[in-house]
Amino acid sequence: MSEMPPRKLPFVSGSVTSKNAADSMIEQAGSLRERVWQWLFHYGPATDKEMQQGLEMDGSTQRPRRIELFQDGRVVPVGKVQQPNGRSAVQWKTAETKSKETLLAEQGAG
Repeated sequence: MSEMPPRKLPFVSGSVTSKNAADSMIEQAGSLRERVWQWLFHYGPATDKEMQQGLEMDGSTQRPRRIELFQDGRVVPVGKVQQPNGRSAVQWKTAETKSKETLLAEQGAG
């Protein structure tokens, strides 16, 4: 799957620190977004917490990438699950129209 072009990232209005942090992530965000998508493709469906643990990625890095993937239509919610703390969490999966087996076969043939 090809990387999407760099795009402006959201930041807290009026916060120089937040804007600087967003600007510093522009070049990395595409490859991090792709890492999140690939992990979810191979191991999903999963909650944000499961993705963070599986990717060994901080929530403040993973969650915005998953939100971007959702905004791009590349991931979709599939339901809620009960977490050990008693709260519910949304599970996410990739939004590909082809089956996982077909996509894996195409990747192997390319």
